[in-house]
Amino acid sequence: KEDVDSRDGSLGSGGPDLFGYRWADSDDAGGPVFDWFDIATIGTPLTALNGDDQVVTGVPLGFAFPFYGNSFTTVNVATNGFLSFDSTLTAYSNQPLPNNATTVPSNMLAPFWDDLHFRSGVHAYYYSDGARFIVQYQGVDRFTTGSVLTFQVQIFPNGRILYQYQSMAGVLDSATIGIQNATRDDGLNVVFNAAYMHNGLAIEFRKI
Repeated sequence: KEDVDSRDGSLGSGGPDLFGYRWADSDDAGGPVFDWFDIATIGTPLTALNGDDQVVTGVPLGFAFPFYGNSFTTVNVATNGFLSFDSTLTAYSNQPLPNNATTVPSNMLAPFWDDLHFRSGVHAYYYSDGARFIVQYQGVDRFTTGSVLTFQVQIFPNGRILYQYQSMAGVLDSATIGIQNATRDDGLNVVFNAAYMHNGLAIEFRKI
């Protein structure tokens, strides 16, 4: 843990990947609009996530979600800033995506994959109203202290994926943001270990 990763950051081109996903952020003309929907008071707390390198499995979406040609009704939520529709890995060493290493989760949504730590209290919630499903990471720290990170994933029945970043303070240039498929050979890398993140950012993934 906490070894320095000297690889350079790499910004994605926006796609498309092999399956046809593209990404755009709210800094782009025509990109998604940042529209934070706070679920900290209405969502279900993921109380089992209360430490380091943990995962909660089988969180219900409330609808069938299409992702890289498959359909999913539950998701696994990990403390290290990512979700997976089938993997129970809790990997803390982030990598650029796609990445076919067996240590990298498959069917992955990575809004902020880093070596995060939940410490004490509740730091993740989920919510579904049938029209969208949200996981919110609330005031999360890193393994080394000094960061306070609040961000969320929203997914929709039509396959749209939206990452939103409300308040991001601390170390912001050592994470991976992107998506990857079941066989870990296709995906989109928005950023890897580079200065990119800021408050009020939204990133959207859509299949063309």
